[in-house]
Amino acid sequence: MNTSRGTNCELGLNQTHGGTNRDKTFTTSKYDDVLAQNMVMALDKAIRKEQRTETGEKAKKYQIFYYKVYYVKYVTLYIYMFMVFFEVPSWCLTNSNIKDRRRCDPDVYPNSGIPKLPHYISRLIELICLFTLLFFTFFRRTFRKLTKLAKSRELIQTILTFASVIDIMVALIRSNSPYISHFIRILLIVIFIRGLREALKRIALVIADSKEILLMIISYIILFGWVGFRLFRGTQQGEAYFSSLSESIWSMMVLLTTANFPDVMMLAYNINRAYAIFFIIYLVFVLFFLLNLVLAVYYNNYRTRVDNTISKFMSIREQFLQLKFQSHDLENKGYLTQREFKSMITDLFELNLQAVKKTNLNKIAAQFSHRCRGQITLEDFLQYFEIMDFVSLDNQISGSVALKVNLRRRRVKKIVTNAFYDLLMNVIVALNIVSILAKDMGEMFSEKNEHLMPWLITQLIITWLFLAEMILICYGFGVLKAFKRRNHLKIEILFQIIILSAFIYYLVSLETEVLIRYQEIIIILRGFRLMKLFNEIKQWKIIIRTISSLIKPFASLLLVSFVFFLLFSLIGDRAFGGLSATNSNVVRDQNIPDTYIEMNFNDIANSFVTLFTLMVVNNWHVIVLMFENITGTIWTRLFFILFYFFSVLVILNILVALSIDIYSSIESINSQNEKKDREDPTNEDDLVSESFTSLSQVCNKYKTTPIKDSTPSDEEEDEFFFQQKEKEDKEEEKEERKEEIKETKQSKLKKSPKIQDSHECSESNCHEPLLK
Repeated sequence: MNTSRGTNCELGLNQTHGGTNRDKTFTTSKYDDVLAQNMVMALDKAIRKEQRTETGEKAKKYQIFYYKVYYVKYVTLYIYMFMVFFEVPSWCLTNSNIKDRRRCDPDVYPNSGIPKLPHYISRLIELICLFTLLFFTFFRRTFRKLTKLAKSRELIQTILTFASVIDIMVALIRSNSPYISHFIRILLIVIFIRGLREALKRIALVIADSKEILLMIISYIILFGWVGFRLFRGTQQGEAYFSSLSESIWSMMVLLTTANFPDVMMLAYNINRAYAIFFIIYLVFVLFFLLNLVLAVYYNNYRTRVDNTISKFMSIREQFLQLKFQSHDLENKGYLTQREFKSMITDLFELNLQAVKKTNLNKIAAQFSHRCRGQITLEDFLQYFEIMDFVSLDNQISGSVALKVNLRRRRVKKIVTNAFYDLLMNVIVALNIVSILAKDMGEMFSEKNEHLMPWLITQLIITWLFLAEMILICYGFGVLKAFKRRNHLKIEILFQIIILSAFIYYLVSLETEVLIRYQEIIIILRGFRLMKLFNEIKQWKIIIRTISSLIKPFASLLLVSFVFFLLFSLIGDRAFGGLSATNSNVVRDQNIPDTYIEMNFNDIANSFVTLFTLMVVNNWHVIVLMFENITGTIWTRLFFILFYFFSVLVILNILVALSIDIYSSIESINSQNEKKDREDPTNEDDLVSESFTSLSQVCNKYKTTPIKDSTPSDEEEDEFFFQQKEKEDKEEEKEERKEEIKETKQSKLKKSPKIQDSHECSESNCHEPLLK
């Protein structure tokens, strides 16, 4: 069947993707498309590098060496990022009253208690990290084409690196000298991590696009602050919260977070109940309209920026594939043969330094050749590529082709995928939880713990059962595939290590207290096993999948949050470090609890905890009041207002919006799958089959002719890979026979010069009959 675009391959899908509307022409199969999936995912990486990579053998060798030692760059970068937690704070170096500079006198100046590296050692480590990262930057020039922006970035990096080196040298000579290399470190981290740069750029553009709503919120706060100042002037309420215009605005700013409500209202409310209207109007409008509007505007602008980036890359990708296709169509015939197509795929993978096995390459080329009747056009390849992108499974299917199937594994896999087996394991989990609850309620044990040992032996047996389950699943599916399909195994292997370590420690010590601690560890860890049952409940399953889908976008936002936290921690170290002390007047302030002295900026780890507490905004105004009393100036508030703006109004709002979007998408897909399951009860509920079922559903929605639903069972999948393995072995045997025949004939030709002379031919002509 042919398309209106004149393609040779079978049709099945019409779908708009990436700003283009093209007929999708392939009937996808879970088996045939596994290799194509992996190639497509690697191809995207290749396209990103192709325009920036030099050609030539020398450049290729440098590139191969660079990626072989690439892990050294990331290890160095992580050390450079996180060593700040083990460095002596700057205030501690300049304070002459400090006796223990490695711990900064924690009895007087409360801090995290993390041991700090000696000053000169931390500076030397920083120097090593800086020069290592600079080496990778300049070495990349040997094979990478640099744009003007990249050259500017490298220049900035070099200047910042040498500025940091000079600052470190001065700090080594004068140990009590404050250093600025910490702030330079933040800029270098942003320069080195491309994903971080892109995320920060998008957030900056989102803030710029949303400036109107931000100005509206600021104006709203100032307006009600002025009204409150005029309304309560001369009253007890005014003296407490509205004594001046700046105090009025600050009170309304805190009320925006509801941290001081209803305290801020009660004095006026006791005088006249009508005063409550002022606060109610302010909160209703700001909470139910303005802040929700900020959430919507931020998310809309953020998604728009992301979609624009994706659309731009889709356009670049299509142009790239067209050029590659034309370069391999040497005769300008408008299509590629199977051999030319194999050459193009190999060329694409070499850009990303991906090793393509000959057998896998033959499979994907034969697949295209069969579907396209020996003539693979550009339109065919682009259509197939977009289907693969549309049902992108990321790494869910990686490792499937490499799985060597035998009869014993198939039997084990059949057992662990049986519904009765799942029910049995869930019953064991439920009984285990019931026994733990019974123990906690005191229904099974006396106060002397006389039945503690039998209970622990029972729990140990259950732990071994879970270990056996994990081994069976890994054996049946293969280790990589098992950990990707069964998420609870990742947690279970951690539990097994902890429980086994605690049991060995008890056998060594043989103490009753250790035994009691051991059973507490078992109770806590086995309680987490209950989470596996959550996956059996429909709505909880959607929530779990939403959380899993949030990991990748949350990781980029988490990195952005880390940079912001680090920046504000360093500012707090310079502004408030060493001011929070146990002998301070703050501990005697009746409005501030004594324990709040622990919320300080005396080291970086403590600063992170303080900033996280501020991000939660519960009693954050009390912490602000504490630092305001310490510094003696109201300008301290500006630091905390800026942090609230970036952490809560921007990053958390984007994260909440993404959660809502992903949850709604997953719930929609789940509803479609349930509808499909009612129509086809044999459909499996796993990630791979769901994705291809979704593809089939979309095909049924947009196509003109039906597409075959070929979702296989696990047994059929194993049988397929088993057959493929046999075919590969036969092909290898044939190749070996051909090589033996070739070597035999060449040896005969060498022994008979006359025959050799009479059969002169080129290498290609001589080899051709043998290959045939």
